[in-house]
Amino acid sequence: MPKRAEKVVNLDEQKKAARLREAELFAEACAKDEPSAEARAYIDAMLERDADDWRRHGDLQAEAFDLAFKGFWLGYYTKASVRAGAEQFRRELGYEEASPAERALIAHAVLCQVRLGMIEHLYSRHTSGRMDVVEHYEKRLTLAQRRFTRALETLTRVRALLARAEVAREQASRAAGPQRLRQAG
Repeated sequence: MPKRAEKVVNLDEQKKAARLREAELFAEACAKDEPSAEARAYIDAMLERDADDWRRHGDLQAEAFDLAFKGFWLGYYTKASVRAGAEQFRRELGYEEASPAERALIAHAVLCQVRLGMIEHLYSRHTSGRMDVVEHYEKRLTLAQRRFTRALETLTRVRALLARAEVAREQASRAAGPQRLRQAG
């Protein structure tokens, strides 16, 4: 009678072992700059399966927005209000209808607007203090204003370029229309 060398493992144990291995690979990829080839392959396959999964862990713009709020000490209500205002500003700038390039610029402009508001608040709180502190916040405020203004100017320029490109495309399409009719006839 032949001996059976295989161990019988139920399906639940196999699934549990597979999930544990996936968790180990994920943890390795999160903790190390140079994880094993197996961990890199697991992460690459995961990102390939879900094209938007990178947003959960790799959207640096969203993380910068979240980090801006970590040091914002004015309580949950104020934080929630600022976030709601930022979301409204994002909608007003047309984020949902925007091209990918415009979306990146809108996200940046919103972040600059939030930071500007935070610096304005800090500046207002410190205007009656020591002169060196006032100068410090004056410089920070000036830089924040410059960044915000530059972000909006860049968004405006990109939108103008995209609009010109669209007009040129339409003109080329209209000009090619009669030419195609002549060639067909």
